Amino acid sequence: MFLTSLIDFTLHFHTKTNRYALKQKKETLQEIETQIEQAEEQLQEIEKGLLAASEQSNSEVLKQLGEEHRHLTRTLNKLYQQWEKITSSLDLLQYS
Repeated sequence: MFLTSLIDFTLHFHTKTNRYALKQKKETLQEIETQIEQAEEQLQEIEKGLLAASEQSNSEVLKQLGEEHRHLTRTLNKLYQQWEKITSSLDLLQYS
């Protein structure tokens, strides 16, 4: 009887903990997806600016936007990695 109660409690605790972790991961995933969308939009704007600066042969603006583009590309790659990691852990949580 005690063992059955202990198993029931353990399963309930695991399920509740799992649901909480799942909720937290989903919230984090939504935040990262929002950051990715914003970064992608910024990257598009920078690329438009690079094109315009290139057409005008404006080396100062090209240099500045080039730096911003590199920085934002690195940031975006980190966000993609975070998204992938969380997505994988969500898969594990959902099927455990």
